[in-house]
Amino acid sequence: LKRIKLTTILCISYDFISRIETTTVGIYVLKFHDGSQDIVIVLEGQNVLQGLDNFALATAMLFGLMYALNLNYPPEMKYTFEVLQKEVMESLKLQRLKSQQLNHTEMLHSILLYHMMNQ
Repeated sequence: LKRIKLTTILCISYDFISRIETTTVGIYVLKFHDGSQDIVIVLEGQNVLQGLDNFALATAMLFGLMYALNLNYPPEMKYTFEVLQKEVMESLKLQRLKSQQLNHTEMLHSILLYHMMNQ
């Protein structure tokens, strides 16, 4: 399985531009000499989104862009994307279930408290 292309580049240069042009899908972390950094999403050789705060956000935005633009996963990374998507969706499903369980528990506590106070 190939990985999502993640590259850290120490400064913007012509090398960076040529890398973008040959990237089908990628997330680039640009590190500048002053210590700052920028995270860039590249699709089909084009810088489509930049100024992202962290890699997790960039990954989520990449999935959103691919869905919104109706892009297929690159064949060489198809299974990587599918596994990542499945794991993220399972994680979100578990969070939603935990949230629902907490809401039901809070509701039961409120009902019990109401009945105890009105006896």
